[in-house]
Amino acid sequence: MSVLSAQECGDLAEEMLPVAARLATIVQGDGGREDVAELLGRLDLMQTGALAVVLAGLVDPDRSLGALWGWVDFDEYGRPVEPDQEDRRTLRQIADEVDMVDEVDEVAVAAYARGRRVTVTDEERLHGIVRAVGYGVKYAEVDQAHGLYKGSTQRFVLRMRREYEEQGRVFPEMPRPSDGREFTELEVVDVRTRSVAGTSDHVLAVEYDTTPEDIGHICRGRRYGQYGGPVRAPRQGPSRRSREHWVTGDYQFPEKQAS
Repeated sequence: MSVLSAQECGDLAEEMLPVAARLATIVQGDGGREDVAELLGRLDLMQTGALAVVLAGLVDPDRSLGALWGWVDFDEYGRPVEPDQEDRRTLRQIADEVDMVDEVDEVAVAAYARGRRVTVTDEERLHGIVRAVGYGVKYAEVDQAHGLYKGSTQRFVLRMRREYEEQGRVFPEMPRPSDGREFTELEVVDVRTRSVAGTSDHVLAVEYDTTPEDIGHICRGRRYGQYGGPVRAPRQGPSRRSREHWVTGDYQFPEKQAS
């Protein structure tokens, strides 16, 4: 309808008013689905769009759904039902609820989950956190990756959870870290080589869609021992003598060198 002049739009709306009236009477009891199909089948695309605009203009967006749907005393199968007049929501409120749900940019979500500092909406940030948790990343590590104060991510998630509850929306489920996936020999060698070079387990876990624990098992040779690549040396715990010093309380700290 954007190609029409204002005069032409007005004329088309007036032309569709009787059609809108006829459609309303059919839907509200004077006909059936065949009558609806026959009436709409006579219209072209531009007329159908004009009809929708006219029908929308005939509805008060501030009336409750109970009032608007109060005449409906049958279900989709034609069986009699008790009209529902208790729903106090208005069309305007429903429209506002739809507007509050931001569109989520999956590219931004993926980048945030991987610790990249990108501009995101609250919805995108929340979904990025959910995805990061699925990778095995903790809230504190999300804070660190994005340069946030300690506890910022946890407070944000709690605030978003409250907002979802107030709006009657289903809050995204925080997933458990996924079980270890299967790796090819080339992937195992790459993981071990990059780990020895200094890449953290969390970074590798995100890239390979697994958990940091799984990466650690691979790098220590607990998984895929038959494959190559530099295996991470096991951690060296304190010696028995050191443990005895700590337990008995006679451990001597090394003396500071004179400056």
